[in-house]
Amino acid sequence: SRSRLTRKCKTKKSNQPTVSSPVITNIRTNNETDRTMKKQRKDSLLQNTLEHVFVRLQRSYTSSKGMGVFAIKDIPSRTIIFKENKRTRSNTIDFTTQEVNTFSLPIQDFIRSHILPMSDHSGDLVYPIPEAGLNSLDSSFFVNSCGNDAMINVDFGDEHDSRGYTVLVSTRFIRKGEELFCRSILGHGGRTTGQ
Repeated sequence: SRSRLTRKCKTKKSNQPTVSSPVITNIRTNNETDRTMKKQRKDSLLQNTLEHVFVRLQRSYTSSKGMGVFAIKDIPSRTIIFKENKRTRSNTIDFTTQEVNTFSLPIQDFIRSHILPMSDHSGDLVYPIPEAGLNSLDSSFFVNSCGNDAMINVDFGDEHDSRGYTVLVSTRFIRKGEELFCRSILGHGGRTTGQ
């Protein structure tokens, strides 16, 4: 009877899976899931950059204004100028120098003038771009006001950004290279967080 008991125990042991097998499988699954999620987050940021980054900061043509916001590509009428990616502002995603070089020259200039590159674990330079997108760096506060209605090309829209500020919307077609101007007197609600 003792030998039968021993055989039963041995049989039970041999039929059970080893402990390391599920753990290794879980680690592989978790790593694959992490890679997939990172790729999806990076793709979302890339799409936001290509579709919704319309402007960058540079010296204003009006000498008394200092800095201004300029179109880096044509902007259709009624476009939200600083549309953010629907992500957390504090998270960043690293883009290699090679990845940055695939963007249009104006976006490359934007990235290089606003984001300090860092070395990654292998010593290569990467640009930590906010996951909320380049528009989350918010150069909207540099849009200059103007009393000349003919120069006005942006105004406040009905929507609010992630912080509750009223969005800026193009009031007409804006050509690449044009500086953005809004009214000197803010419209209803203005740039407040009055949600």
